[in-house]
Amino acid sequence: MFFARAFPYPLSLFSFRFSAQTEASFQPPSVSIEEIVVVSQQTFQRLRTQLDLAEVALYAAYNDLNDLDEFDVSCKKSDWAGTHIQQQMCWPQFMTELSAQNAQDWRFDIGMLVPVDQLQLNNRDKFDDLRESIRVVALEHPDAAAALLRGW
Repeated sequence: MFFARAFPYPLSLFSFRFSAQTEASFQPPSVSIEEIVVVSQQTFQRLRTQLDLAEVALYAAYNDLNDLDEFDVSCKKSDWAGTHIQQQMCWPQFMTELSAQNAQDWRFDIGMLVPVDQLQLNNRDKFDDLRESIRVVALEHPDAAAALLRGW
C-alpha cells in the first residue's frame, strides 16, 4: 500500500526499464588473479607467539612516547572468558581501572557487575581519546611510527 503511493507507475514497467538499461551496459570487470603460495617452517603456535610479542613491543613503544598514564596499554595472558584457553589481552590503563572498580563495587553490593563490552560502550569517548593519542604520538614521532609499523 505504501509502496504504491510512493511510485504511481506499475512496478513491472519500472523494473523492466531498469533491467533493460543495465543488461545492455553491463561489462564484467577484468581482474587477473595471482596464485600465492606460502610455505612456512613455523607452527601456528610459533606464529601466534611472534604476533603476541610484536603487539607487546608495539604498545611498549607507544607507552614510552605517550604522556598520559591512563592511556598506557598493558598486555597479559588471560582466560577471562572462562574458556581455559589463554589469549593475550591488551587493555589501556583506564579500562583496567574501570574493570577493577566495577568488580569491587559488585563485591561490596554497591552496584551490579557490568560486562566488559558494556563498560567499553559506556566509555567509548575515552577510547576515542586513546585513538587520538595514538595518532598524535605517530604524527609527532614519524620515525618511531615507521619502526612500529615495520615491526608489526
